[in-house]
Amino acid sequence: QWCAATVTSKGQPIQAGDLAPGPEGLPPIAGDAITASFGLADSCTGYFASVREAGLKQPNFGLTLLGTKGEIHIRPDHVPQAYFRAAPAWRMNRPYPWTPIGPEGLAPDLSEEGVDRGAERASWGQRAVADLLDAIESDREPETGMFAGLTLTEMNAAIYAASLTGYRVEWPLDRARTAAALAG
Repeated sequence: QWCAATVTSKGQPIQAGDLAPGPEGLPPIAGDAITASFGLADSCTGYFASVREAGLKQPNFGLTLLGTKGEIHIRPDHVPQAYFRAAPAWRMNRPYPWTPIGPEGLAPDLSEEGVDRGAERASWGQRAVADLLDAIESDREPETGMFAGLTLTEMNAAIYAASLTGYRVEWPLDRARTAAALAG
């Protein structure tokens, strides 16, 4: 598994001295724009991009899964939260509609009408608590447990290590090499 990334601040690549403690107890971060590619299991590639204050009036977070038979676009801050398109992203020779995905699967008639967004957002925490309780009863790792958190932390550190060194980095990271890259 690997990461190749660029982190910039005002259009310029960041330097190790730009790192500063993040908000809400986050580890040191820097930059206002990030692009990163990740080599994942089974020859899959993940891509992440973020631009601070991209001119949008509301948060704009999403996840798109691209496959050979179609794509799924997930927007957790919207209702419906996910859509399916029965064609790969590169198939542009005719229009393919996006179909909402509901709790039971494809739901062409699903709409935002009548949805209480506050209750919907509250359900996110309820699902996490239900998963945690089930994990305790089943003696398993929660879906968003320690190992998922460790992987996320490794991926974040890999972004900065790759950007600061200018090279693709392998992860799990070599702690000594990563510390040297982050120190400048």
